[in-house]
Amino acid sequence: MPPDTLYDKELTDTFECVGIWWEPSNSKAFLYGTLTYSPDDLAKLTTLDDYKCGVDSKNNSTAFKKLLGMDDKHNKIIQGLSIRGEKITLFDSLLADIIVRAGGSSTSTFHFKTIFVGAHFNNPQEIAFRQLSIKYGHMDEWIGTNQGQHQQRLPSPVHLGEYTISVENVAAHKEIVVKSTAEEKSFAQYYDMVYYYQNFLSLVIMEPVYPLTVDGITPRDGGASQVRIFFQREGRSQPSHDKLQPQHMSLTYQQIEGHYVDYVKNLLDDSSIRPVLDVFFDYYYKQPSLEANRFLSLTQCIEGFHRLACGGGYMTRKQYERGILEEFKKSIDRFVEEHKIDVKTAQGLKEKLTHVYEFSLNKRLRDLLKNEVVSSFGSLFVIGITINDFATFVVKLRNQLTHPDESPQIEIPSIKLKLLNDKLELFFFTLTLKQIGATTDVISTAIGNQKFQHLRQQVEAAL
Repeated sequence: MPPDTLYDKELTDTFECVGIWWEPSNSKAFLYGTLTYSPDDLAKLTTLDDYKCGVDSKNNSTAFKKLLGMDDKHNKIIQGLSIRGEKITLFDSLLADIIVRAGGSSTSTFHFKTIFVGAHFNNPQEIAFRQLSIKYGHMDEWIGTNQGQHQQRLPSPVHLGEYTISVENVAAHKEIVVKSTAEEKSFAQYYDMVYYYQNFLSLVIMEPVYPLTVDGITPRDGGASQVRIFFQREGRSQPSHDKLQPQHMSLTYQQIEGHYVDYVKNLLDDSSIRPVLDVFFDYYYKQPSLEANRFLSLTQCIEGFHRLACGGGYMTRKQYERGILEEFKKSIDRFVEEHKIDVKTAQGLKEKLTHVYEFSLNKRLRDLLKNEVVSSFGSLFVIGITINDFATFVVKLRNQLTHPDESPQIEIPSIKLKLLNDKLELFFFTLTLKQIGATTDVISTAIGNQKFQHLRQQVEAAL
């Protein structure tokens, strides 16, 4: 069988590609080298025997220096041709290292963010696409397969500003197609759509989902070219390649079909909680190996969610700053003067008082767990202990981990901390489903799934 081409590779693959490489302004000053791609790191180009570049390196010294990064360490674009004749553009390149050997030969290493296979772009402005097609892991299982003679009805298109997101059958797979309804867009402009739809699938499946392939259609010479795009994926946890059965997905497409468009719109278009969702999914795709780190990340996300979605404090910020905070600062100034405390310590004390008026983590947890829409979570997973005691325990453990001392008040085995973390993670998913418009019935269906049966243990056993 012939060797795989770069068009056969996926974002989850690791591969190398041997070819020649040059700076767009002068293809005669080329270098031989190897392109290395890994999904968990920046791509790397290592060039060999730099002194042999091109047909006339003396006359092309300016282009040569540009490529090596001697006059500008940031080269936006490097073009290449693989040994199989594939056109390659490397974008956003950074010269990382030059090694000069005895005899004058040298090796250069470049790192860069994006690989475009199938076209040569001469400048960043040319890197524009009419549409992107994205194949995500588990997409086929989530939507479902054709049943007998009946054609599967695909999800309705979602219209978001200048973009339309649709699901299409492409080469026996279901792919998300994102089209610009205005002019062509850069990959950077499309990227948010790629990432946030990935988050949507991870949310409703409650399993880390990753894009497997991303292909763009770009206008070239009066026609159009298909370009396969490689980039460093979000997260470092290994994607699952096993087929997911419906009982292993919290919500299938069929279960939310009537709400699909609204849910996607609300998640992708709601900027009010986006900062905390970015933090959560960064954690979710990386999956910290230590349960203590996982616990701290989850409590940070839950606290941040309440702050952004619900707000609130024991008083308004204006009332606090013009009343109590002023008296606090005066008291600190008097104490500093009486006890000759240094200025930096005094300033540190004042900074710690800045957000005292805001609700505590304990109150935020209690409010969220008592919310009528997410109360189904509490009734299923906070068992054998009151919500107040549960919130108090979480806060004490958080404080102990962030302010450790020699005699910890709480000792919890790793396996029980994992159980607690699994509950907190599911709780955050519950909060996010509510935020995008899911009803109590939908949330109950999601968290009542078979995949969460192991979490229905008494909280007492986890504490």
